[in-house]
Amino acid sequence: MMKTEICRCLLRLGCVLLMLMMAGCLSFEAESDHMDSDISLQELLKREEAARDPGNVFRRADSYVQKQILTDQNGRKKICIVRFLAPDCLRTTLYNDNKQEQETILNGNSGWQVDHVKRSVTPLSQEFASRLRLFYQLNETSSNAYGKLFEKIDISRCRIGEENVYKLVCHPFRDDQFGFIEYIGESSFLPRRMRITAPGDPDQVLVEIIIDRYALFEGVMVPEQIRRTGMVKNSSRVIEHHLNVPMKRTDFLPPVFPQIIEDEEDND
Repeated sequence: MMKTEICRCLLRLGCVLLMLMMAGCLSFEAESDHMDSDISLQELLKREEAARDPGNVFRRADSYVQKQILTDQNGRKKICIVRFLAPDCLRTTLYNDNKQEQETILNGNSGWQVDHVKRSVTPLSQEFASRLRLFYQLNETSSNAYGKLFEKIDISRCRIGEENVYKLVCHPFRDDQFGFIEYIGESSFLPRRMRITAPGDPDQVLVEIIIDRYALFEGVMVPEQIRRTGMVKNSSRVIEHHLNVPMKRTDFLPPVFPQIIEDEEDND
């Protein structure tokens, strides 16, 4: 049974995320009015899940397909198709002018980066694959799931801009792992922001994902409009979202590009 949260899935588009993780210290909107949390982590995550999936429709699903429009910092638009099959298959396909451009694929413990322009397939490093898998494991919004992924989670309240939020600071098990901060709306109980922090330095934010708007798709509250800020800035908008789309594990394998062999010169 899958507990998937689309807003977190959108931030895992492999190459962009890696570039952002290599960025230096950047400036992000400051927090204010810090105070202790008035509820426990377990209660907060329970309310978050109820807000996102009140009818348990998404929680019972075993697959989804989502279509997004990605807009880069120069205003150029591309289409991205995200496919997910529980428990551990993911395929994101980027289209440019209706032609496949790049793909990131996960299938269990294996993963690949596909360049359709260069007609090449590159296996993902174990570090990259595990990092990408970590973000998708965060979809299971339970204190037990968070406890398996992070050594410690601090919960508090603060204010960013005009919004009061709960703040979850997730500390990794090792100093060489990336940290994760999530901000959940105090009144809506929906995720509003997520920040990735540098290994060993929770104060150095590398990338921030801001959820501007939610929309109801098939009974599920899906983050419809998202902005990413950091060394690279872009945004995405969900235009289609379908649950329980028939798929199989073999749909999450890289393409086999035929080799092009130049004709030998005719010596006759």
